[in-house]
Amino acid sequence: PDPPGQDLSLYRPFEEPGWPRPAVRAFLSEVQADPVVGPILRRTPPGFTANHAPFAPLGAEPD
Repeated sequence: PDPPGQDLSLYRPFEEPGWPRPAVRAFLSEVQADPVVGPILRRTPPGFTANHAPFAPLGAEPD
């Protein structure tokens, strides 16, 4: 969860029964280490989360 006062969630909290947080974090660590996917993920601004996706221009070229 986000620290108090910094939650910008547009959705209600929920628990995914098949993916506990530790399993998701392990999966993300593995994906981020991939030599093809890792550089793409590192281009994402640090403060950008799924909550910001509606504000991202579609089809925009990266700087």
